[in-house]
Amino acid sequence: MEEPKVGIILVNYNGYNDTIACVDSLVQIHYKNYCIYIVDNGSTNVSLKILKDIYKNHENVKIIDSGSNLGFSGGNNVGIIIAMREKSEYVLLLNNDTVVESDFLKPLVAEAELDSTIGIVTGKIKFFKQKEKLWFAGGHYSHLKGTVVHYGYGIEDIENYNVKKEVDFSTGCLMLIPIKVICNVGLLPEHYFLYCEDTEFSLRVLEYNYKIIYQPESVIYHKVSASTGSTSVLSEYYMVRNAFLVVRERGKGLSRISAYIYLFLQTLKRVLLGKYRLRVVGKAFMDFLNGEVGQLYMPLT
Repeated sequence: MEEPKVGIILVNYNGYNDTIACVDSLVQIHYKNYCIYIVDNGSTNVSLKILKDIYKNHENVKIIDSGSNLGFSGGNNVGIIIAMREKSEYVLLLNNDTVVESDFLKPLVAEAELDSTIGIVTGKIKFFKQKEKLWFAGGHYSHLKGTVVHYGYGIEDIENYNVKKEVDFSTGCLMLIPIKVICNVGLLPEHYFLYCEDTEFSLRVLEYNYKIIYQPESVIYHKVSASTGSTSVLSEYYMVRNAFLVVRERGKGLSRISAYIYLFLQTLKRVLLGKYRLRVVGKAFMDFLNGEVGQLYMPLT
């Protein structure tokens, strides 16, 4: 029986070295029916030219020029739409700063094929530089706190994390989605631009009564924040603004109030500890209150 076609989507922004390393691992996978869609998201360096030159004759790799920086969701949505037009049965969202095990894709697809109520399948993600340590082994979103927890984060991989289970959050770093699910729940939320879009999408998938499954037989390695920097001004802004945005859009009843209070206090704590910059947090919070979404154009430096 023919394998279901999978459209593998990589969004590249000035990171052609990471993207090339990711593709080098993908072309060795034990799965035949796939196409890799590299969406260059308005890179300001030579990424687009280099990627076009390298993959111009590769039948399983297509380079797409988004024309501008559309953010994480926008870049992925460009790839998703093209994969749908080209008859993919699944799309796989994969961070370009990852490398994959050769047998990572089959368990994801096999799991999704088992049950029509599965909306997302994710896998085990380890740190690239510390391959014995976990970055993600499934996740949980707390409606009371408005926060996400990565199970196993920062600890050594042990037997507890080799158990398949249903979870309520999947990172966008590794997310297999049936096309029929996207047709029902919609595309990724482009008004988030960067960060928390996977949280919103996971919660939306659950609201449509689909399941999210963690399948530990699928293993990849993540270089983590290679493109934005984990403490950059932009990451602070989008993480603060969009965490509140998720609560507003996907919060439940009275727990929404609890989540607002918890997020506000935690953000204030980070400012007082010097982990966040007050001017950045202030801008993020005011933009949230004023309904400002999408890309931030005002410099915060």
